[in-house]
Amino acid sequence: MQKFENFLYKLLCYTCGLLILGMTLLIFGQVLCRYVMNNSLTWSEEIGRYMFVWITFIGLPVALKYGAHVSIDLLLKKTSGKFHLVILTINAAVTALLGVLIFYSGIKLFNLGIGQVSSALQMPMQYVYSVIPFSGLALCFFAVTVYLDQRRKLAQGER
Repeated sequence: MQKFENFLYKLLCYTCGLLILGMTLLIFGQVLCRYVMNNSLTWSEEIGRYMFVWITFIGLPVALKYGAHVSIDLLLKKTSGKFHLVILTINAAVTALLGVLIFYSGIKLFNLGIGQVSSALQMPMQYVYSVIPFSGLALCFFAVTVYLDQRRKLAQGER
């Protein structure tokens, strides 16, 4: 399970990094074309927007696994024992519930996008929306694994 968790985390990190690089190059190219060549790329803004959506939804589980989300750290630092475990459990349960809601809503949006196409590229919108249910599942997965890791550390006396 640990191998799969590490593989998924690395895959999401590299995907997010490549998307950020691609979006940066695309927007830079758009600015260059607009101001140097006086010719705007009509499709670049749409692709940049969709890449940003993908970065956001892929970055959500990555940030959870990395511990980069704003959370209840201050409260956790002030507590110990059973109350600390209760707070960790509630936090993990709410995060997993959020993942389920994102998954469910993403499936509905994906189904809504079937038959729709984007305005500039005429690309099927379900390709854009497909990241949302995936992100919800990954968020649930990392919510559980991070919780189990934190609980194991708490049982061993670490923090």
